[in-house]
Amino acid sequence: MVGPTRDRARQIRDEARACAAEAVVVSRIPGASHCAWEGTVIADENAAHLGVPVLEIEVQPLTDGTQAALRSRLEALVETVRARRGR
Repeated sequence: MVGPTRDRARQIRDEARACAAEAVVVSRIPGASHCAWEGTVIADENAAHLGVPVLEIEVQPLTDGTQAALRSRLEALVETVRARRGR
């Protein structure tokens, strides 16, 4: 994606609303972002406006060493979404 961070956050938010997303995952790769804080800005913007859980994760270019931690975080997000459905 190109453009200012807030515009990209808005585009993600629009797409999430269009497909009735129950959660948003903001995935960033170290060194590939425009700035170190853009993932946080995108996550915070969407959390404030969407009312669904937002998870920001950092994915290393080689994920072998972090695969278990990523899996745990994503499984926790899925559990959160399922629990919200029961409300």
